[in-house]
Order: sequence, then structure tokens, then C-alpha cells
Amino acid sequence: MSSASKAGHETRSTWPHVILLVSVSMVFEWAFVGTNLNLLDEGWPLYAAMQLHAGGALYEDVFFVFPPGHLLIAWIAYGIDPPGVFMARVLYALFNVGLVVGLYFLGRRVMPARFALFGALLLAVAAESAHQKQLLFGYRYLVISVLALIAFARYLDHRQRRQLLLSGALTGLALAFRLTPAFATACGVTVALIAVHRNPREWIRDGLIYGFGIVLVALPVLLWMLSQASAETLWQEVLIRPVAMTEQQSLAIPAWLWLPEQWTRRYLHEWFVVLQFRAWTLLYIGYAAGLVWTWVRSQRKGFAFPEPLLLAIVVWGGVYYGRSFGRSDAPHLYSALPPICLLLTHLTWRAFGRREAGTFALPRPARWALGTAGLGLWILFMGSDRIFWPGHLGQEPMASLRGRIGVKADTGLLRVDEQIQQIQRWTRPGDTILDLSASSLFYVLSNRMGPGQADVIMPGTFLDASEERGFLRVLDANPPALVIFPGWIFDERKDRAVQRSSPLLWQWVKARYALAGPYERFVLMLPKERVNQLRAKRKDAPTR
Repeated sequence: MSSASKAGHETRSTWPHVILLVSVSMVFEWAFVGTNLNLLDEGWPLYAAMQLHAGGALYEDVFFVFPPGHLLIAWIAYGIDPPGVFMARVLYALFNVGLVVGLYFLGRRVMPARFALFGALLLAVAAESAHQKQLLFGYRYLVISVLALIAFARYLDHRQRRQLLLSGALTGLALAFRLTPAFATACGVTVALIAVHRNPREWIRDGLIYGFGIVLVALPVLLWMLSQASAETLWQEVLIRPVAMTEQQSLAIPAWLWLPEQWTRRYLHEWFVVLQFRAWTLLYIGYAAGLVWTWVRSQRKGFAFPEPLLLAIVVWGGVYYGRSFGRSDAPHLYSALPPICLLLTHLTWRAFGRREAGTFALPRPARWALGTAGLGLWILFMGSDRIFWPGHLGQEPMASLRGRIGVKADTGLLRVDEQIQQIQRWTRPGDTILDLSASSLFYVLSNRMGPGQADVIMPGTFLDASEERGFLRVLDANPPALVIFPGWIFDERKDRAVQRSSPLLWQWVKARYALAGPYERFVLMLPKERVNQLRAKRKDAPTR
């Protein structure tokens, strides 16, 4: 096939590929828009958005440890349709669909279109368990990093520095949403620039152009942040505290399993998670070793480094994948999947394809059989087919969300629905409540504010005892009308229970509040005088 006919074929294949990817991704994403509830990870941004709409100042009296872009979707959703859970999910789903399409176009830069399509399809149906838990925030924002890398690829094509400036600007935009994806992108582009230029002056010059693009977008965001809080506060809340939280909430890599404990879908998926931590590490090590060897050879023999974009992708993915080893669970692993899906299909192309022709070396029937089998195994191990299982997705409507979100009857979330109504009965609009369970959605769904400042309680909320005592002074000035206590232990580790992670706060609560209901997953506590009044009222109530 000539270069012209090949280019025409690639162009004709684009729209069918995009339509297929958008269709598959939208079907998969829509399955999770109306199901399940994540009281912490969904609740925290929505609660911060609720506080901002009420006039709070981010990072000062609104407790948050991420850049402001991470709040943008929640802020829009809460403003349009409070409490904002459903609307936020719709917007997040669009980010995910955009990521799938963006990864396809990035993949076409390093391999033939059909292989890029396969990699994007893997991503479109990936991470079913993390979707179920509504825990994919870093994942969905990778779409901005992908756009930055596509702009960098365009720079590599024609050395137009405006494309490099655009890549930097998109990296700066990514920085406004989450720090780690932006840092990983900057690492990838920087290493690729060093590899592509033999003269240090050239990569320093281009690096400065790329850096200027970052500053162009990041500086206005930083100035806005400084209008909300002091530089010292921003340093502590956006950089120091997240590191402390990661350290205090870390989880070890799951122990190796040769085979699933049982041959059920649940245990098969757990085994696949264990396998992925090892497999993806080897994938990145292999690519890094191969690219370093190619780089060394190019330096020795005096030819240009042939694969700078692939190098940028590997470094970007590898650096971002490193965050999975802080809290080594499935959702954090799956947040790093997008570049992995791309590299898996690139490796397949290298293994089975004829690079000169850009086509599979196998006959067409074998090609289809291999592709179908690979996608089928991926779906099986990910559990993605379960979205079509009757009863797998929650269908019991929650009244506090106007029936728009369904949950499983056996998850305990219907009891949370009842407790939301109980909170509204026991408190008045304008009252503050305090949640000790890190389940900030209680604030949002009950339409009750917390005391402000450090009112999202989890390991790492307080860096030391002086911060905890400072929060107690806030509570003394405005005691909450109700406290929500977790009847469970954070990460099922006793050292992470609220009694251990926030001992002064727990002593303050225990001295002033008593149980107002049964001891269950979430326990409602009221001031002791109020509890005594309720008990006396129940005692005096006539029996039927």
C-alpha cells in the first residue's frame, strides 16, 4: 500500500472508530450514573462545592487538599441541581468518554489505527469495580494529559513551537485539576525533549517554551488560590497534607496469589488485581529498558532518537503508575490504566505486526479471533459484563436523591437514606452537624453544614495535636447539633479508627454527646441533655 493510499485508508477509518468508541464508552459509563453511592469520595468535592456556594473560602474554612479544578465539576453540578450527585456523574462520564477518544488519537501517533482502536476499547470497558465504587477521579482527568501529549506529538511532526506552547498550556490546565497527572506529563515531555535534541541548548530552549505554556495557565489559577488563602496555607493544604494523608492511609501491595482462592467472579477479579500490580510493573520496566537502549545507541551512532513520543508516553504512564503504590488498592491501580491500555496494544503490534506495512502478520480470521479472545478475557477479568447482570447494579431508589440513584438493598445505603431523614428531623436548617466518618455526603444530602475548617475527619486530617486543638476551639464556639460516629474502622485497621487518629476530638465528643439510636454502621449522636429529653419523652409516651 502506498503512503497516499495508506493515509486515505487511515482517514476513512477514523469516524467509524470514533463512533464505535463513543457508543461503547457511553453505554458502559451510563450504567454507573444512576447506581451506588460513595459517601466519601463523591461527598467530599460536593460538600466543598456546597460550602463555596454558601460563601466559604477554599483552603481557609473549606477543607480540601486538591487543586481547585478538582472541585469544578462538583461546583457546577451543585449549582445547577443540588445536591449535585446525579449531574456530577453525568459530567464525569463525559470526561471518561473524552479520555477514551483522546487515547485513541494519541495511540494512532505510535501505532496503526486498528491497534489504537483496540487499546481504546480496552479502556472503554475497564475498571468495572472502581466505576461501581464511584472512585475514578484521577483517571478521568487524564484526558487533559492526553491532549497535552497529542499537542506534543504535533510539535514533533513539524517542530512548530506553538504546539509545544499548547502542550505546556494543557499541562498547566491539568495541574489545576490534579497535581500527579500534570507532574507525570511534564516528566514525559521533558525527558522526550532531552532525547530528541542532541544539543543541550535546543532542549533547554524548548523546555523553557513548554514551561512558559504551563505558567501561562497555572499562574492565574495560583493567583486565584492566593486570593482564597495565604501562601503558607496553600503550601500546607495542597502539598504537605496530601502527602501526610497518603502516608497515614497507605495500603501494601496485595500479596501474591498463584491462583484465585475460589473460581468465582469475585475471587477471579481479586486475583487479577494482584496480577496487574506485577504485570504492569514489568511492562514499564521492559519499555524503559528498551527505550534507554535505543537512546544510548542513537547517541553512540549519531542518529536521531526515533521514538520520542513513545518515550514521553512511557515516562508519563510510569510516573503516574507510581502513585498506585501509595495506597495499593484496585481503584488507585485502575486510575493508572489509560497509558497501560495503550502500551499493551502497542506491545501487541510490536509482537505480531509488520511495522513496515502497519498491518497484522496473521491472516484476517486469526486476527479477528485473537482480538476477540483478548477483549473477551479482559472483560471477563475486569468483570465488565456484569453491568448486564440482573440485580448487579443497585436499583433500590434513595429518597434523599429523589429516586435518581439506585442502590443495592444489602449495602446498608438504604439505612443511610433513613438516617438522612432522621438528621433532618433532629436538627433545624442552619444547624451544624459533625461527621466523624469521613462520609461528607451526609452534609450534602441532609443539607446541613459542618463546622468548617477540618470537618472531613480521616487519618491525616490533623498533622499534629495543635491542629486538633485548634479545631476543638471551633467546636467550642459553635457546638454541632448532631454528630455522626462510624460504627466501623477506617481500612479495618485499629490504628486508623477515629479514636486513634483524632484522640482529642473523640474525647471532646464523648464528653458531650451520647448515642441517640442503635449502634450500627453510622451512629447518630446528640448532646447528652437532648438524648435524656428524648428518652424521657419516649418513657412518658402512652403505650398502645
